[in-house]
Amino acid sequence: MGPVNRDLPDDVFYESSSSSPQPVGGDTHRRKKSDVAEAIREFGNQAWREALATRKQDTEDRKVRFLEEKESRRMQYMRQRLQREERTSALQDCAFVSDRLRSLYAQQENESNRRIRDDIEDEITTLKAKKQWLADTL
Repeated sequence: MGPVNRDLPDDVFYESSSSSPQPVGGDTHRRKKSDVAEAIREFGNQAWREALATRKQDTEDRKVRFLEEKESRRMQYMRQRLQREERTSALQDCAFVSDRLRSLYAQQENESNRRIRDDIEDEITTLKAKKQWLADTL
């Protein structure tokens, strides 16, 4: 046996024990094909992922719009309900004022005491002003 680190002629083939793999001719072609196929699959998957993300975003947008519209309808309902309640209250007050005025006019006609008639007249004036204000609000 000769020296270990001697150069071998070019026509001699040997397997290296080095840790870096040496490419083999036929495997390189297959690896390139698989890399291209993987890139094509990845590109196809990318479009699919983008479509899925777009659908998810559209769904989220629809949910947000639905909830905003629902809240808007609820607020509109609450405003209308408040207006109806205010109107009902004003109508009840107006009916009470009208009934009270009617009874005061009847009482005023039958009253002979001047001081009581003046008190009734003051109350009638106040109720007329309140009735006018209620009529303006309705």
